[in-house]
Amino acid sequence: MKFVICRDIPGRLRIRVHQSNVMSCSEADTLEYGLSMLPDVSKVSVQRRTAGVTVCYGGNRA
Repeated sequence: MKFVICRDIPGRLRIRVHQSNVMSCSEADTLEYGLSMLPDVSKVSVQRRTAGVTVCYGGNRA
């Protein structure tokens, strides 16, 4: 999966997923679940239509 970091501030990361069509519900759910299982991730929001993802996290980003 290819993506670009749009915004990077302490505690929040916004990325844009590169894909040729609108993300399906299944793809969005899988991505949200996978990211939410990472350590220190507190909230994940996936916007299917724009292929945007917001990840809120605690701790230090390594």
